[in-house]
Amino acid sequence: MGLHRDGETDEPEPVEAPATNHRKQPPLLLLPEVQKHQDTPTTQSLPPEPPTPQQRAQ
Repeated sequence: MGLHRDGETDEPEPVEAPATNHRKQPPLLLLPEVQKHQDTPTTQSLPPEPPTPQQRAQ
């Protein structure tokens, strides 16, 4: 990141907030496909199923 003769840096100055703030954006900005997956229940959001007899034996 060297300085030019007129004092400008090689990289443009950040105009927006740091990139870490982008992770805190609301889910409204997600793609419709991603929203569909969040609206429908997945195996991760369902409560765990009771163990099967084979699992109990282990």
